[in-house]
Amino acid sequence: MKTLLRLVAANILLISASWATTFQPLPVEKLIAPADAILLGDFLTSKTVELEDGTLATEARFKIEKELGLDAEDFGLSEIKVFYPGGKRGDRVVQVEGAPTFVPGEKSVVFLTLQPDGRLWVQGLAMGTFKVVRLGETTLLINAVFPAHPEISRQEMGKFLRKVSDIKGKSLKEIHSDKYVLESQKDRSRQVSSQAKGNSRSIASTENGMENRAEPNVMNSFWLLMILGFLGALMTWWGRQKMR
Repeated sequence: MKTLLRLVAANILLISASWATTFQPLPVEKLIAPADAILLGDFLTSKTVELEDGTLATEARFKIEKELGLDAEDFGLSEIKVFYPGGKRGDRVVQVEGAPTFVPGEKSVVFLTLQPDGRLWVQGLAMGTFKVVRLGETTLLINAVFPAHPEISRQEMGKFLRKVSDIKGKSLKEIHSDKYVLESQKDRSRQVSSQAKGNSRSIASTENGMENRAEPNVMNSFWLLMILGFLGALMTWWGRQKMR
């Protein structure tokens, strides 16, 4: 298993070698403490969006498996959007050194922070992301920037979850929901609570955040149309009777 672990770390190291010069290694405890939210989930898809100030950012969508600080189950959410700088839109290309990369279907742990724009952004770029790797009976977290660092990478999932619980005072919550996140309206917002070192904070999700909207009741619409049709036919029949 040690040999396989070295191969996995070496592959990630090839991608992250140029990043390490721009980051300082931080133990995972230093990432957990300031995070407004922590996500464990599968990456689905991403797209480049233009923000209100004209800058480009990447909007990444994840399927939530476990979370802390999002209250996803309370809002009926099983997916979430997070952001990080850079992207490509038409002829415009903005490359940000150290930006995270995700592979569709790949499971990751992502540390999130609330920015003044009301969106959830990846904390610390790639430094705040971990690939979840299954090796035999062991599940490990591999940091993309420092895949071989003993204090950052190769964290066992169980130990990581216990660290989160110890630092945050609550555990990552497993999500069981069949509802999907929908695009929110500009004039609507919701509050999501998070806690760091015993201090409660709230996360506002506005225009580019999440909102759980009620689906239209198809049966109610059907019967409404039936009643209106019946009344229309009745009025037509009544008019003909009066003309006789």
